Amino acid sequence: MTRRACLAAFLASPALPQATEDKAVLQALDNFMSGWNSRDPQRYADALHFPHLILDDGHFNEYPSREQFVARGKSLWESAPKEWDHTVWVKRQIVQRIGDTVHVTGTWARKNKAGKTIHTADVLYVVVKRDGQWKIFARSGRRKIGLVRPVKSFI
Repeated sequence: MTRRACLAAFLASPALPQATEDKAVLQALDNFMSGWNSRDPQRYADALHFPHLILDDGHFNEYPSREQFVARGKSLWESAPKEWDHTVWVKRQIVQRIGDTVHVTGTWARKNKAGKTIHTADVLYVVVKRDGQWKIFARSGRRKIGLVRPVKSFI
């Protein structure tokens, strides 16, 4: 097989579209994190599909609409410790794809202004492509014990 034929076969393979979709899914998670860090309810809501579900301590919290979510305003950040400055991804991994639904596991860390980790959580996100846009539809997480004060909700 010539180089040109090999390249054509590679470009026609399903691996390229999947890699592009994976990038879009991870970008949706980056948009979510930057929305959280912005402390702006509108920007934060931009990263979510509605209805939006959060599994917290074995119970679902549902936000039926963007308007109801945004109406919570700054209370969306009540769970963050006072010394929290920003949150970063520690790791993320796509673990399952079912059509336009992707499950991503990971860990995020809350940091103070000096960059010290003050809290981490293991998380699961359900990222869905709807109307051509990848956004977070549902999420769940587990706080890690032994770090600065527990939180009531997950980002």
